[in-house]
Amino acid sequence: MKRTNGRDKPVKKAPKAAGKGTAPSTAASAGATAAPAGGIRKTVRDLLVITSVVGLPYAAYSAYTFAHLESGWLRPPVARHEPRQLLVVGSQASGTSQTAATLAKLGLEVKHEAADASTSFCRDGSVSWFHGIRFLEGEPSNKSLALLCSGPTGKMGFHPAAFRRSSCSYRKQWDACWERECKEVISESWGCAVTPGRTCEMPFEKTLLQARHPLRTMESLVVKFCQDETAPAEPLFLLYAYSLFAGPEWEVRGRHCLPVVGWYVLEYYEAMIKAVDAGEIDQVFKVESVGVCDVARMGGFAGAAYAPSREAFDDACGEHGSGPAAELSDNVLNKRNKGLVQINLSNLTAIDGELADRVVALGARLGYVIA
Repeated sequence: MKRTNGRDKPVKKAPKAAGKGTAPSTAASAGATAAPAGGIRKTVRDLLVITSVVGLPYAAYSAYTFAHLESGWLRPPVARHEPRQLLVVGSQASGTSQTAATLAKLGLEVKHEAADASTSFCRDGSVSWFHGIRFLEGEPSNKSLALLCSGPTGKMGFHPAAFRRSSCSYRKQWDACWERECKEVISESWGCAVTPGRTCEMPFEKTLLQARHPLRTMESLVVKFCQDETAPAEPLFLLYAYSLFAGPEWEVRGRHCLPVVGWYVLEYYEAMIKAVDAGEIDQVFKVESVGVCDVARMGGFAGAAYAPSREAFDDACGEHGSGPAAELSDNVLNKRNKGLVQINLSNLTAIDGELADRVVALGARLGYVIA
């Protein structure tokens, strides 16, 4: 039965005093506002950590490269249109990584694939397979451009940032900006050295063609891009082969690895040899039988215009030099095929007689016996 106050209204109970476990209302309000503040502090702390781990090293590297490559404080900068000493072109798996690294050991600023001297230490030159596009005849089709620039290039070794400084973000591997840049770079470079009336925006004093035994090159490519010579070719490699050397046979060739790598090696070197015959490539060397000083000498470093490069060559390879004289094939950095794949002429003949005949002719031109 409810108590009343005489007017038939219930008597209100007095509020209980705050005891243990009952937080005052002001404390509850303070707690409600404290949580967001703690979250903000954590967010700020996380941002500072990210900035320290990612931003500061990137800023330090940018400052370092600017000081060395662009400022002129430590040496004259190199504009894109200024000639550099040496370009070496050669198929993938021909040992271009080793050549670049060995030339660098002489004290020369030579990089593998990279050719933008404002962002990379390649003042003296570059060793590259993809820069061979300057010796391809004609111009790229829209389909080739779309395929080559459709996304990250993975282990193909090409990125437009290697050719010139870009306004695209260097912290992004690929986006719409890099896709546009890619199409511009390839369009400008494709055939620039062999097309009448055109010049390449990135000139070199000397250009050499690096050769390796065609069958050994094919073996290394099979190991790199396929499970074995009878397996299908890796899609990315097939895409590049099709885009650079377009032809209706690639869809059939792509069913097995050996025809793809075989035709790629053949067509790459046949295009480069045309440039040799036209006088656009100065000399050919066999990677198995020359030393690094031989390559530097063929590249004209004995008379290089840039004095520090000339002095580095003299110190290593001059009459009284003490530089390495080992063959480029010694201690190969990128040695992939360690007895895994063996290809001979009969393998090529069995799958494609025309391919076999043309590889024999290519070998003879480069100084190799194909058997």
